[in-house]
Amino acid sequence: MEQSELIEQEIKNIRDTHGCQMIVNGIIPTLKRLLTSVDNFINSYSTLVESDPELQAIHKIQWNEILSQLET
Repeated sequence: MEQSELIEQEIKNIRDTHGCQMIVNGIIPTLKRLLTSVDNFINSYSTLVESDPELQAIHKIQWNEILSQLET
């Protein structure tokens, strides 16, 4: 069995077991396909992260680190 077939089989197993879709090509390319504006999504999500009282400072710091990596 080829590697691509093994990957497809594992994706199916995850879907069947957990009921969720696994996207293997990375988040940014997927978001670009699903969203008309990635910048608008990131800005809106950032606003939610900043204002969410359930998130701790460590979560907000991590989000800022992710944003800084996207800018480079």
